[in-house]
Amino acid sequence: MLFLVLDVETGGVESETDALLSIAAVACVRKIDGNIEELDEMSVIINPPKNLLIKEQALAKNKLNVATLRANGLSEVEALSQLLKLGSRHRNGKSFPLIVGWNIHFDLAFLQKAFKRNDLGWPFPQFNSFDVSMYWKHYNLWQLGQVGFRGIEAASRELLGTTIEHEAMSDVKVTIRLLQKFIGSTDGV
Repeated sequence: MLFLVLDVETGGVESETDALLSIAAVACVRKIDGNIEELDEMSVIINPPKNLLIKEQALAKNKLNVATLRANGLSEVEALSQLLKLGSRHRNGKSFPLIVGWNIHFDLAFLQKAFKRNDLGWPFPQFNSFDVSMYWKHYNLWQLGQVGFRGIEAASRELLGTTIEHEAMSDVKVTIRLLQKFIGSTDGV
């Protein structure tokens, strides 16, 4: 089955008022042997509409700066167009691929607002997404006895033995590796 693993970086946590700053996505397929194969990818930074907020703490976390976004970023509609092209190249029959991500509801909220702002119809099947962080929450609860949620950085460090740069494509690649670990695991991870 084809699916898109995606991540966005944003100017804050409020999809109504904060800017979408970058989008990264990788089209993948899960092969018969259970391995995930990466087929195609896209990654863009965005010069967001000036009426949307970009908070300093978000820039620090995302390692982005406004000058770079303004000088080198695509318009929001151009960035969304690249995501649409990737999705179109990797359809499941007539449908756009399943959307997969880490804490995916956050990313989808920003993308849906951006599609609406730009008068673009939402192309992805409604309620057709998968949140890899749910595996991590399960692992924390059942394997470690911890109820609290620890983010992608902790999952990467603990399960993959790596640290990550908080950047959209890096997060996508780590999400793919974590998904492979979770679905390919025979040791209860």
